Amino acid sequence: MAILLKNGLVLRDFNGATAPGSLGWLAERKLLGPHVNLVHACNASHEELRAVADAGASLSVTAEVEMQMGMGAPAFRSGLAANVTTALGTDIPSSASSDLFSAMRFTLQTARGLAHLETLASGNAATEVPFASRDVLDAVTAAGARALGLGSRTGRIAEGLEADLVVLRTDDFISGPSPSRATPFSMPTRPMSNASSCAARSSNGAASSSRAISARCGNGLRSV
Repeated sequence: MAILLKNGLVLRDFNGATAPGSLGWLAERKLLGPHVNLVHACNASHEELRAVADAGASLSVTAEVEMQMGMGAPAFRSGLAANVTTALGTDIPSSASSDLFSAMRFTLQTARGLAHLETLASGNAATEVPFASRDVLDAVTAAGARALGLGSRTGRIAEGLEADLVVLRTDDFISGPSPSRATPFSMPTRPMSNASSCAARSSNGAASSSRAISARCGNGLRSV
């Protein structure tokens, strides 16, 4: 499936498991370029992804759906290793979250888990945590903008660029950092029972914000 957007960008749904060698075929015929964004490419080889990078094309990873549907290992690790502009996306919202914070967490922990499995399979202990929070943050900001051909307009906090800024509190029970720098996105260490009961009593359903929850329950939680 290919979708041609108004700015000339082609979104190409590609899964190497069903079309092995297709990326090489496209590269040989000069059909890859900055106007092409490949979605999935889970089983593309390193050589194929290097061809994608050399052509200036980009990659979108939707890790939660890729893992669920048996497409293969998400190409986040392999895309970065091949120096491909690698962005994150969401897919099939009826069965996977459309929240990019969830996508970042899922992608990061999946990449780490797969790397750990390789380490353990080699007979060694997993003593280091690979990949950083910055890697997935870049994937949904700067890399995402570049993939859409908007890197010169947005995606970074820089003078002259367009931006909608979201500021997250670091002293809140949801967004607070982990005590260990090696385990970002971890859940807080304080008890969750009050927050859980407040969320259950909120009448605003799934759209309830932390601001609404803290206002209704008065349990000292502060909103983002």
